[in-house]
Amino acid sequence: MRRNGLAARTGLYAFFHFWVDFACILLVTGPLRETVMFRGDWMVLVLVYNAFAFAFQLPFGVLADRLGKSWRLAGIGAVLVAAGWCCRGVPLAACIAAGIGNALFHLGGGREVLLLGGPKAAPSGVFVSTGAVGVFLGLWCARTGKTAWPVPVLLMMVAAGLIFFLGRRPESAEVLWKPASPSARKTGAVFLLAATVALRSWLGGQMAFPWKTGWLALAVVLCVAGGKAIGGILGDRLGWMNTAGMTLFLAALCFFGSFAVPGVGLAGALLFNTTMPITLGALARLLGAENCGLAFGITTFSIFVGLSPDFLTLPDWMASPLVLGLGAFLSLLLLLGGLTLEEKSR
Repeated sequence: MRRNGLAARTGLYAFFHFWVDFACILLVTGPLRETVMFRGDWMVLVLVYNAFAFAFQLPFGVLADRLGKSWRLAGIGAVLVAAGWCCRGVPLAACIAAGIGNALFHLGGGREVLLLGGPKAAPSGVFVSTGAVGVFLGLWCARTGKTAWPVPVLLMMVAAGLIFFLGRRPESAEVLWKPASPSARKTGAVFLLAATVALRSWLGGQMAFPWKTGWLALAVVLCVAGGKAIGGILGDRLGWMNTAGMTLFLAALCFFGSFAVPGVGLAGALLFNTTMPITLGALARLLGAENCGLAFGITTFSIFVGLSPDFLTLPDWMASPLVLGLGAFLSLLLLLGGLTLEEKSR
């Protein structure tokens, strides 16, 4: 473990990232789904939750960069998620509390990991990877009726307490780096990297593999999580450009056969998600240590943009191997363009 506690704190935030996403998704798809009579009303609640949980990380990131001590935001976020469960009888209030809590935890924990590890992909990949598994478990518990409210409330209070006591980052352990100078290249790089994240978010919703049921559904989630963690490690060792080019090209090829062969689809899901920590690291390197909260916020806002089309009625052919394969190739072009401009702007 590094002297600044990077491994220990990354593990701490990654562990509770799992439980925060679990508690939030269980709340929204369990008790809150049961309180509304019409599906349209529930979809409004989901949209409100997503807006606060993802889009609001952008302004929160700017605020965190100004205030510092973002480990406190992560702890407060866990408390707000618990508050969402306590006011679940008022669905809108519960969605807002849980959404803000989720945003603060992600932003606070992500910013702490970046400031401890620098603009590296591996630590951020480990931190973000556990969320997908937490979402899966939350959905599963909601569908099976396992929504006993004291459990998530207790989990969030334990998370808050441990983060307040163990998650604090010594200021002497900060890894500082300078931002790229303002230029058209820097602006272009930010735009292309954000577009890559939005496209990846949308394509994730199109992975409607016909075989994705039972244990294979869990396998897809584990591949998504594993891809993020593995991608960060490979990116730092082999180079971000090399890793992105290789994994996205192979992912695109896999997606063309993903609906027919489960193993091919699983490989595509894993390879496609390897670039997530790379895009975050590139944004952080562009914007500098004093704006790494903003970098994290841009990433999550782009995820929200990519999720938004799911609330529309899209043609069935959009969820197809052809769309996934072509989308992965487009993602490859956008990301390589963004990384190229990012390198030239430094």
